[in-house]
Amino acid sequence: MFSQNNNHKFDVPTRWSRTKASRLLTIDDNNLRIKYNGLGQNDDEAAALIANSPFRYSMNIGYFEIYIIEDGCDNGLEGKIGIGFGSAKTSVRQLPGWFPGSYGYHGDDGNIFHSQFNGMPYSTSYGKGDIVGCCIDYKIRSIFFTKNGINLGHYKINYCIVTFY
Repeated sequence: MFSQNNNHKFDVPTRWSRTKASRLLTIDDNNLRIKYNGLGQNDDEAAALIANSPFRYSMNIGYFEIYIIEDGCDNGLEGKIGIGFGSAKTSVRQLPGWFPGSYGYHGDDGNIFHSQFNGMPYSTSYGKGDIVGCCIDYKIRSIFFTKNGINLGHYKINYCIVTFY
């Protein structure tokens, strides 16, 4: 799949990457559904993955959503889920926003994270049954997240990596 913008052809993200995913995740046959297989008892059991292709600066805007079928809370676990963007060097052993060059919105506390373990208040928490979206707007150097179709507000990014996964 590709998109044309400014007479350039480029791949667009369409599914999750099997080559850059945590060993604690199982990805279904069509690369769209993910299952976490860890215990989730501490931050060392964090898991992440990236898309099969990045959002590039020349795309102007990149957006994706996830639907949370299960968050672990029914099993007595805390259910930490994060959604966000990161560079190709982003670790798959940390939630989005913890690794340098990444941004993330976390479901357990509703905080936004940028390249560190300490988040800033952003919105409400999310979990099972929620649809959470993630958008980067390269033109205005901003990201925003949505929860169940509601824009939760823009967050300015202080630098712009030309490709985010």
